[in-house]
Amino acid sequence: MPQKVFLHIAFSCTTVLVLWYTTNRQPSVPYDTCVLCDGKQYLAAYDYFKDNTNTYRVKFPFHSRVAVPWLAAQLPTNNARQAFTWLHWGVTLLAIHLLLFCWQAMSLPRHLQVIGGSWLLFHWTGIVRFNVYDFATVDVPIYLLHSLLLLVFIRPRWLWLLVPVTPVAVAQKESWLALIIVWALYELIQQRFFSAKPTYKQFWWLGTVVLLGLVTKVLLNHWFTPAGGEGKNSLITLLFFLRETLQNPLDLLRWVVAMFVGFGGWWLLAWQNVAKPPEKLRILPVLIVFSALHLLLGILAGRDMTRIIFLGYPFIMTLVLWRIQAESKWVLVMVAILSLPIIRVFSLIPLQTSQNEAFKTWFPEYADLGIVAAWAAYMVFSYWLIAQSRRWWPFLLRHWQKNEPKGGKD
Repeated sequence: MPQKVFLHIAFSCTTVLVLWYTTNRQPSVPYDTCVLCDGKQYLAAYDYFKDNTNTYRVKFPFHSRVAVPWLAAQLPTNNARQAFTWLHWGVTLLAIHLLLFCWQAMSLPRHLQVIGGSWLLFHWTGIVRFNVYDFATVDVPIYLLHSLLLLVFIRPRWLWLLVPVTPVAVAQKESWLALIIVWALYELIQQRFFSAKPTYKQFWWLGTVVLLGLVTKVLLNHWFTPAGGEGKNSLITLLFFLRETLQNPLDLLRWVVAMFVGFGGWWLLAWQNVAKPPEKLRILPVLIVFSALHLLLGILAGRDMTRIIFLGYPFIMTLVLWRIQAESKWVLVMVAILSLPIIRVFSLIPLQTSQNEAFKTWFPEYADLGIVAAWAAYMVFSYWLIAQSRRWWPFLLRHWQKNEPKGGKD
């Protein structure tokens, strides 16, 4: 059996086991007592599409995110949690396989593919665990859609796929439109200023996709009007959180720690490779742009920094894995050990409604500054220890090889 096929089979089994175990062990947040939970809005949309109500009572900006609630309502069950869970299971399996396919197309080492897939599955804010806790969510398909974008980066001839996908993706969450606009602007700048022989074929494709996305968004706003009227648009939201950050500069510390909590020592190891000349990779510039975009959205798009940053996983982790592929396996083992406390693999996410103080300690953006400082100290210590491991490992390896007994005839 080819190793690529074996890896897909192994991750299929692992994904199902993680989904089954988490679904049966992790309590879900009770939305009836969680006033601020976004899931209340998605459940309201689900009830509308399930014909449980005749009135569409969904607030801005959730009103146009109809794809997931509509799909959940089509499933043969009247239990909302079960419907969202079934949908999440299918999408999670697709996302894992598509991401593995992308990494295999990039010829990433197999052990790094295992690291990347496992981190996504087992991390508490990853594709499984937090979305079992907060089951009424539209976040799970984002990993699939972002993996599809990554695939199109790698295989530009499949750019046409964005035409049928974009209306569904915009109906899933409007952030897709922002990604396509950024990509179109990047492509225009790249061809206009940095290409010796500019060709605008890809830009015109992206321009068409952007136009299609804008039309879809306008139609969704017309068909599904928000309860309570329109809220702030995306630009005003970004400016609002920019002002909040400038007024509270310690939020920058929370933001940096949120990156560490999201990507652990792998992120630190990648940073230690920044100064090294990168391996040739055609999609590296656009990968950097999309990774930086999601890191910035972590501080400008809302206060739930860790979750927002992690939604950029297909871009950020791919960039991280690419930068660390030359590292020794000993260093990777060291990073994995240092990262274990971050994923909280044996802990249950505390209920936001009845264990709010414990819940906030998991998130650098909400935790007391003392907890954030402790995570920051652990981050600095991990960075130092990883650097020392990288420094001394080649010396130790040469020493062991030099003193290794040589075989010979008696």
